[in-house]
Amino acid sequence: MKKVAVLLDGAYVRYTLYRYLDGPPSDIHVERYAQGCVRPDEELFRIYYYDCLPFDEQRLNPVSRTYMDFKQTEAYRKSMALIQGLEVKDYFAVRLGNLAFKDWRLNNYAFNRLCEASMEGRAPEPLSPQDLQPDFTQKGVDMKIGLDIAWLATKHLVDKIILTTNDSDFVPAMKYARREGIHVVLMSLGEVSNMLKAHADEIRPVDMDRVRGMQG
Repeated sequence: MKKVAVLLDGAYVRYTLYRYLDGPPSDIHVERYAQGCVRPDEELFRIYYYDCLPFDEQRLNPVSRTYMDFKQTEAYRKSMALIQGLEVKDYFAVRLGNLAFKDWRLNNYAFNRLCEASMEGRAPEPLSPQDLQPDFTQKGVDMKIGLDIAWLATKHLVDKIILTTNDSDFVPAMKYARREGIHVVLMSLGEVSNMLKAHADEIRPVDMDRVRGMQG
């Protein structure tokens, strides 16, 4: 049996599963997804999940002129529950980067509303605090994924690396793994860029019925 490691780009996995499930995925959904990446003729070495701890500071909303405490939000609670749930699951290793607050930006609804007003030549409605959403950026996550791919390949701990991402920044790490004789498998969770496809040995489909819990 071929030994495999499953590497999950957490932000991409959460975003895409949200669309499939019509809501935020739980740790159980992510676990089912990760297990579904491995075929019966493969032996699981470990599942690596890469994400950031949710932002837990306060920031001033420029419209309401009041501070928002992100640690008290439902999004913070759900993000922490997901990470803490995965940390204690068998064969899971959770790698965490940092989430940095960049600024506030218009949400899609407010942006479209302003565009419609401009095209119709009328004055836009005043902005409300709910028209703004925080703009975050991840720090350290991509580096951890790239380093683990290189480490797994250099040590020849596995025969295959099964990767879920749509970030072409990982192409150099994928190329290195293949040069070391490791097969690189991409999970097709949504669209996969041609650049990633060009440096993968296999594109593997996702069984969403398994993720939803509709089959074993």
